[in-house]
Amino acid sequence: MKHVAFFCTALLLAGCVSSNFSRSSTPELYSALDTQRDGYTASLGNNASFEIVSTRTDGTRLCRVVNIDQPNRFVTESFCKVRGGEWR
Repeated sequence: MKHVAFFCTALLLAGCVSSNFSRSSTPELYSALDTQRDGYTASLGNNASFEIVSTRTDGTRLCRVVNIDQPNRFVTESFCKVRGGEWR
């Protein structure tokens, strides 16, 4: 029973800290993912900013690691896509 309670708590906390970025809510981020090199930094507004840290590919997917600095929060996200697809 303790394991079930721990698991449920972990799921709730994971839901609280997960970030939801989309092309419509953060167009400057997605535009940068499409066009900018590693090391690129820019503002997201509302005192938030981001930096594209690295880019990797496995031959099928292109993935980029991005640091996002928001007020009282720092997040590292990975965005990946297949050729012709959308960043997820």
